[in-house]
Amino acid sequence: MAEGVPKYIAVRDNLRQRAQAMYSGEQLPPEPELCDQYGVSRITLRHAVDDLIQDGLLVREQGRGTFRTAKQGESQHEVISDHIRGFFRQQADLGNTVDTKVLDNAVVRNAKAAQRLGLPDDADLVRLERLRYVDDKLKQHVITFLSAARFPKVVDQDFSHQSLYDFNINKLSI
Repeated sequence: MAEGVPKYIAVRDNLRQRAQAMYSGEQLPPEPELCDQYGVSRITLRHAVDDLIQDGLLVREQGRGTFRTAKQGESQHEVISDHIRGFFRQQADLGNTVDTKVLDNAVVRNAKAAQRLGLPDDADLVRLERLRYVDDKLKQHVITFLSAARFPKVVDQDFSHQSLYDFNINKLSI
C-alpha cells in the first residue's frame, strides 16, 4: 500500500478495480478472506466496502454477502428531471420486468447529500434506499436523497411497485 495513503483508501481503490472487472451479481469473497488478502482489520475493510456501496458499485445483502451491482455504463442512479424517463419505465419499455426491494425510506440528515442538493447541511432529507432487480437479476443498489421540504410525501410511499420518477412528476405537475 502506498505510503501516506490511509489503508481504507488503498483497499477501496483496489476493490473498485476488482469489482469493475466482476460480472453483475457476482459475489465478493467473504470479509475474513478479504481482510487476509489486504492485511487489514475488518473495520478497515468495511469502511472501504461501505464507500463502494455508497457509490452504487457493490451491494451488501444481510446473511448472504456483498455483490457487484450493474456494470458501469448501465444506469446506476435514477435522475429526476423533466427530460428523461425513470429507471422503471426505461426497463419496462425494453420489455424487462423490474422488481424493487425497499431497504429504507426515512427522513434523515446527511450533510454531504444536502450539500450536493444545494441545501443547508442540517436540512431534512428523504433517504430512499432500494435494490433494483431486472428480470430477477440484481442491477442496482440505489440510494436517493430528496429534499424533505420539497418532496414530503415520498417518505409515506411504498416504492416496491411504484416508480419514484412517476410519483414525483405526477405530484409536481398537480
